[in-house]
Amino acid sequence: MATLPSISSSFLPSTALTIHPQYQQQFSLFFSPNQSIKTSPNRMAFKVQAAKLPAGVELPKVEPKFKAPFLGFTRTAETWKSRAYGAQLIVVNNCNESIWPALLGGTGHPTPKDGGFHLSSGKEIVVDVPQKWSGRVWARQGCNFHDTGKGSCDTGDCSGRLQCQGLGGIPPATVVEMTLGTSTSPLHYYDVSLVDGFNLPVSMAPVGGGIGCGMSSCEVDLNIFCPSALEKRRGGKVVGCKSACLVMQSAKYCCTGKYANPKTCKPTLFTNIFKAACPKAYSYAFDDSNSLSKCRASRYAITFCPPK
Repeated sequence: MATLPSISSSFLPSTALTIHPQYQQQFSLFFSPNQSIKTSPNRMAFKVQAAKLPAGVELPKVEPKFKAPFLGFTRTAETWKSRAYGAQLIVVNNCNESIWPALLGGTGHPTPKDGGFHLSSGKEIVVDVPQKWSGRVWARQGCNFHDTGKGSCDTGDCSGRLQCQGLGGIPPATVVEMTLGTSTSPLHYYDVSLVDGFNLPVSMAPVGGGIGCGMSSCEVDLNIFCPSALEKRRGGKVVGCKSACLVMQSAKYCCTGKYANPKTCKPTLFTNIFKAACPKAYSYAFDDSNSLSKCRASRYAITFCPPK
């Protein structure tokens, strides 16, 4: 029988393998005497060489059997990535219909995901934000966009764009606000604000626990309790609840002018309704500090229509 010429392989060890004496006899069945077998008083070593395939024979290419998300790897990747970034925001749509989340970085801060995207019911998306990031997140509803990315939304609309790209949302909209820390000052601060009114319930809380953490939320559908003077309607349905500031256009309700400080800006009948329904949310500009949460964690879930 002709001996096939040998070829080297990057998958084979480059140094001699050693076998314990008690297994030498078994392994000798697989290797002929001309296969570089070395012996010593206590053990023997051998080198393995790969056979060259006959002409015209090719091994099939093997592709990975998994596709993302493959939790065994993606969770690890997300953890490492969250260390490089300030935090990961996991935006979750727990509503019964599609929403169009929007993001806006504060002055001097980037706006992730070009400021907006579509999110189907039951889906989630991970958004990476850098250290020291400050900005807001809200959801638009009842949107209709063309292929060009132009259209409109019933609430939270940003000049008819799918990707808001630095534009804020038109009230009323429930807003999640945050200011992230750094590796040396790792506390993150966040809140749910009803200062711009309400359109959808939302919560923000750490994923997997954290240090000194709380949850900010407005988990109740305020559209049900909205005073008629503050209602925003579309097709006979209440889709949002406006703030008193938006309706009254008064310094007293907007906490501006001589009311632009906590001593003169006080809660009103309307903000008291918001606060009674959502005690973990800001109901007006100078609401109590209990509405502000702080946490040391790397991942947070922002859940629209959170489970009760």
